[in-house]
Amino acid sequence: MNDETEAPGMQVLRFLDEHDLEHTPTHYTFAHRHLFGNEADFSSKVHDLIDRRTRISADDVERLNPEAASSEFPLGQLVPKLDQVTLRLLDIIRGTLDATSMLNRNLVQASASLLDAADLNTRAIVAAMILQTAEAEKKLEETIRQAQALRDELSFVARGESRDPVTGLYNRAATERNLAAAAEGSCCTALVNIDHFRQLNDVHGSGVGDRVLKLLATTLEDCCAPHLVGRWGGEEFLIILESAAIGSAAALVEKARATLTAKRLRVRDSDQPLGTISFSAGVVASRGRSPAEIIEAAEALLQRAKRNGRNQVLSETNLVGLDGAP
Repeated sequence: MNDETEAPGMQVLRFLDEHDLEHTPTHYTFAHRHLFGNEADFSSKVHDLIDRRTRISADDVERLNPEAASSEFPLGQLVPKLDQVTLRLLDIIRGTLDATSMLNRNLVQASASLLDAADLNTRAIVAAMILQTAEAEKKLEETIRQAQALRDELSFVARGESRDPVTGLYNRAATERNLAAAAEGSCCTALVNIDHFRQLNDVHGSGVGDRVLKLLATTLEDCCAPHLVGRWGGEEFLIILESAAIGSAAALVEKARATLTAKRLRVRDSDQPLGTISFSAGVVASRGRSPAEIIEAAEALLQRAKRNGRNQVLSETNLVGLDGAP
């Protein structure tokens, strides 16, 4: 069931993420038609497919919605263009409103003496002109409000495309863009993975799993502020610590690990203790490496932390004797 308090654009993006569908105009159109199209037969087919397979695939979209035009451009590239068009439309409407308002003022000033005239026809005509112009102003003001609302929703969709729907953090695509920019300078990167997350999901269900993901997202943001935290995928998170020394970066991640393991969580439905929630992490410095090389190095340390018993943070400082400079 849709949350009526959530913007339609955000509901569409959430549907796409739930089904691992790329954010393309074709998929966006499909989801919007299903969620808001008021087409009972079409939505029934979609629901039946979800009941049988759990998730909708790109092939299913093409089969169920063949008339939708395919596009190589992701929604994020189209939204700015639509926003520019909407902004231009707002400028035109505001210009028209200004001109109409001035016309109305001029009519009032110029007809002041005419309204006092004895000719009832002249007075009626002038009064009607003023009334119609005032009504035109109101309609233009409403049009501006609607156009601005469209701009706001486009902006919301653009932001939504960069956000993970579960945690609210930057999603992988947005995090990759930020890492590419940070790697051009000096930064440290931490790859974080929740320990035994799949087992937790299997035992307690995805609802509890989502709660743990949100908790870790909040903990990482709080302990590593003001540095960027993004969801890398599944139970993995990436932290980009710009202009930070490797030792300082590792200390922040270690602080987050200790904060998380100190929490005592319970399952809401049963009040059953959830046990200790921990993560393993690998922290590396950029040192002129490409984003792919940075991730590869962080992944290697993360896997080593897992092999060493989990619930620990390993950094390059400890392993290769760096002096702490990024």
